[in-house]
Amino acid sequence: MKDVGKISVVTQDEMQMDLRAMFRGAIRASLNTFLEEELEQLDRS
Repeated sequence: MKDVGKISVVTQDEMQMDLRAMFRGAIRASLNTFLEEELEQLDRS
């Protein structure tokens, strides 16, 4: 990130990396929730 006076400029590459990290986190959380629910159902059987 470049500092231009008091304004920080975010590059396209930095934005893409942030979005990828956010999506990976969302996918990981979704999969964990799904797997936990599946395990609970197996335990009830």
